[in-house]
Amino acid sequence: MKCIVNKLFIGALFLLGALVCSCQNTTENTVESSVEGKDTLGFKYIDIVHITHTDYGYTDHALIAVDLHKRFIDVALDLALKTKDEIPENRFAWTVEALDPFYSWWNSASEDRRESMLDMIENKQIGINAMPFHIHPYANKEQWDEMFDWIPKDMWSQLDIEVGMQHDVNGFPRAAATRLLDRDIHYIWTGINPHWGGSPVEQPGAFWWKMPDDRKLLVWSGYPYWQGYLFFAEKEWRLQQREYANTQTSWPRNGNILQTDDVSMHGAYDVCVKRLKDLREKGYDYPFLTLTFTNEWRCDNDGPMPQLLAFIKKWNEMGFKPMLRMKTAGEAMRNIEKEIGNQLRTFEGEWQDWWAFGGAAMPREMEVARRAVYHTKAISSPVWGELNSGAKDELKEINRLLCRYFEHTYGSNETSEAPYSLYTQGQLNEKNGFAYRPWERGKYLLAQLARNKFAQADAGLYVVNAANASYTGWVKLDVTGFREVDYKSVRNLENGKSYPLFKEGDYVWRWVVDENLNTSREAIPGGTEAWFWVSDMPANSFTRFALDTSEVEIIDKKIDLPELSFDKNGWVTSARWKGMDEPLFTEGLADFMVVHFNDMDRWSQGDIYMHMDEAYSLGLASYDKVEIQNNEDFYNTWHNKEYYEDYLCVNDDETYKYAQVYENQKNDVHPPLYYLLLRIAMGFHKNSYSQWPGIIINMIICIFVTIFMYLIIQKLLREKEKYKEKSIIIAFLSSIILSSITNVIYIRMYALSTLNIVITTYLHMLLLEKDKTDYKILSLIGISALVGSLTHYYYLFFLGMMFIMFIIKYIKEKKYKELRAYFITICIAGVLSLIIFPYSIKHMFFGYRGQGAISNLTNIGQFLTNICLYIHKINRHTFNGLLYIIIIAILIIFIWKKVKKQEIKFEKNKYVKYILIPTAFYFIIVAIASPWIELRYIMPICGLVFILIIYLLYSLIKNIVSEERKINIIMLIIFIIFLITPILFKMEPEEQFLDKKEIVDQLGNELNVPTIYMFNSSQNRFLDDILLFSVLDNSYIAKDIECTDNNIQDILEGKELSNGLVVFINGGQENDIIMEKITNATGLTSWKWIKGLNACNIYYII
Repeated sequence: MKCIVNKLFIGALFLLGALVCSCQNTTENTVESSVEGKDTLGFKYIDIVHITHTDYGYTDHALIAVDLHKRFIDVALDLALKTKDEIPENRFAWTVEALDPFYSWWNSASEDRRESMLDMIENKQIGINAMPFHIHPYANKEQWDEMFDWIPKDMWSQLDIEVGMQHDVNGFPRAAATRLLDRDIHYIWTGINPHWGGSPVEQPGAFWWKMPDDRKLLVWSGYPYWQGYLFFAEKEWRLQQREYANTQTSWPRNGNILQTDDVSMHGAYDVCVKRLKDLREKGYDYPFLTLTFTNEWRCDNDGPMPQLLAFIKKWNEMGFKPMLRMKTAGEAMRNIEKEIGNQLRTFEGEWQDWWAFGGAAMPREMEVARRAVYHTKAISSPVWGELNSGAKDELKEINRLLCRYFEHTYGSNETSEAPYSLYTQGQLNEKNGFAYRPWERGKYLLAQLARNKFAQADAGLYVVNAANASYTGWVKLDVTGFREVDYKSVRNLENGKSYPLFKEGDYVWRWVVDENLNTSREAIPGGTEAWFWVSDMPANSFTRFALDTSEVEIIDKKIDLPELSFDKNGWVTSARWKGMDEPLFTEGLADFMVVHFNDMDRWSQGDIYMHMDEAYSLGLASYDKVEIQNNEDFYNTWHNKEYYEDYLCVNDDETYKYAQVYENQKNDVHPPLYYLLLRIAMGFHKNSYSQWPGIIINMIICIFVTIFMYLIIQKLLREKEKYKEKSIIIAFLSSIILSSITNVIYIRMYALSTLNIVITTYLHMLLLEKDKTDYKILSLIGISALVGSLTHYYYLFFLGMMFIMFIIKYIKEKKYKELRAYFITICIAGVLSLIIFPYSIKHMFFGYRGQGAISNLTNIGQFLTNICLYIHKINRHTFNGLLYIIIIAILIIFIWKKVKKQEIKFEKNKYVKYILIPTAFYFIIVAIASPWIELRYIMPICGLVFILIIYLLYSLIKNIVSEERKINIIMLIIFIIFLITPILFKMEPEEQFLDKKEIVDQLGNELNVPTIYMFNSSQNRFLDDILLFSVLDNSYIAKDIECTDNNIQDILEGKELSNGLVVFINGGQENDIIMEKITNATGLTSWKWIKGLNACNIYYII
């Protein structure tokens, strides 16, 4: 019996084991069934090259980034040493992506660490890039030579360098390629960033690159350097790239990513198979794949991942195919050559870089760098003779600094959205130093060479041509060197010819000391600069001249000028010199555009379009929900244009549904009054979208603003001659300043808030005139306070300071009855405001915008920067760019009166401080509290600032001109200048609010075809684009849908695509990849980019 039981037990175990094996085989067969072949779609292996991208800045200040990379090299060395005795498949491998930080590490490493590093290099566990860093193609021959002589020759010989790597940048200068070959390096690895750029071949892919001397390099154009992780995960683990000093973020810990439990491994395998299948469907036919793999904290300036090796080992232990292999870039390149080297195409030519927008964004520093390059060429001229060792070392260092400026990192990862932050400015300061330092050091070294060359020579003016070509042109002289002698000409002491001097400027200053040792400056006439012309001065030569006081006849010589053509804006479009068959350049070579961006980051920069808040205003005033996106049927359904236009207009059956406005504002961040007025106005233009209801409201409001501005100015100028006429003129000017025009065309509540502030100001001026309580005025002040608080919360800053000032006034004057009446009035207005709209408390103290304002108010680190930026906006939009000139004029008057020891007299005006202090308080608080630096937030006080400055200027002019008629003439001239300035300089209102009609018309007509919006809901700015959808007959918002053939075909089922397909793609997505997938899924042949907007890009598939 016992034997039978044992046999049954053993049989049960065998049966259970068979079931387990069957389940495992079933799982594996299920996975295998979705792929082709034993090696998974014909892939034998995936080589993984573990790196971190080297940015000199971007995620951290450059100094921090360099130190981090030195630390990362130490971590990688330790991981390599830990696994050096494992079989090759289980060894940790790391590729140092830039030679320069490795050189820094080497110089600080102990001899033992250096030996360990050389062992790991020999063991093929650590590889090193031949290039010091990733670079744009600005360098000249000397700088390229310097980059390939970056480390000592004996050190280079020990490092077994095999590859030149270039990541991010989408070009690779042939100058670098030839120097790689000179160093016996035959491999180039690129991981091009697809943002605003691309690869010359499909990524991933390989080709041979042939140089003019017939030598060739093997080039691997891989996926963007950060995408390796996405072959094993559905989405990136990283979120935002925060600096190392931000201790609230960190790299992924064990268990965060690349988990090695069976379930996670099978999930990673499924993702990998799907990615490989997509590759095969696109035509990728190599029997392997090579990927770069970065850490998932930031990808850039990030450290090695111990988890990666554990993941690879587990993958291979589980028998997944293709096999994963951790390799250095050099090892991977040798495998590529072995597998497909004899099958690849060969290309010739230069590989341009169209991604170098960093240098283009800083033209001043680029000019300085290029001038520094000119200095290096001049220093190298044989005219100075053989340079001594010190000069050679200095020239070498100058070229190195220039190489660092041409390195590809320009600023921080928030440069576009926060260009003036300390973080950004710190990085730009370091970067720009690599342009300014070599420029200054080059000037200094040239001066040393010149002084040493001619110190013992005969007296004279020595002119040096240090170029390798003859020189014809102007020679510039500093007249300070003339020592107050009025020289008129120069004489060539070698041939005796004389040449006239041409002078510029009026005079130079000199210091004089009187008998009492008091110092002062006096002007010395004779110009500040002098010029003379030289012709055909030989290369690398110098000529001695002498200055002469005699005049020389000026010979009018005709010079052959080029034939120039211009476009309508005055830009030169072509130039042809005598003897040229074709122009040097023609129209379309390069277009110039300057656009001012507000509230925009580097990923969403595009042409400015209808402002989101304007569309939001129309929707809040007319729709039954806060946002159209809240509709249950909004996403993943086809809609016609009427569906979207319904959000922007009032329909016949909605005319009197005003309660919905109140409901919408409960869930918004603003009080409801303006939106109620807008709803009423929109009721007169039903069933279709129009901006005119909002603009007409603002026009009416601004008429009343002008009237009250007139009343305010009249009180300021009362008792002055013709004060009514002057008040009319100043009020009229205040109504046509750019900020006032913006107030009219911008469909938001800021025009109404402006009216509330000027009415509040005027009523308090009336109250100042009353000795006793005037209940009529107090009632009007209460109504004004109530209306203002129901329009915009920033109004309360102005009212609050005015309230404090009047409370103090009444206490000082012991007018307690008036104090009580005034206090009760404001309190009643506040209570009524809360009764009418109690949600104000939530908005101001608990809503996201209110809490943001409170947070800003408690963090004044950006205070001075914000103040300066807002002053700049007032200068531009309130004073037509003349504010600084006015301030200088005011200072000159003050100084002049001080020098004359005359007292500056201001007529006592009881009103001024009650305008000035609340206005200044509003300005300062809003500058700190506002979420962005936007003109709209200070538009309500721009008119008051205008009249205060004009009043101050008027009062000061009265101090120096006593006759009223002359004062009036001066003020009239100022007003005329003020009027013509925006015309002369083509100034326009705040441009972000202007509609872009062209793209709307285009989509409404020739591009009115089925349209898909590939919508990433984490980048939700749909209202920026709603006007476009209100003209499209067929559109579909595909929310967070994976772009596969099946999904795209399901969406487009039954749609006529003979005229093409329009695709919108918003931020945070790989646009090119999506477009290729949609093009393939639809069977259409090609696609093109149409336009970039504030929140998305538009494409057309033909």
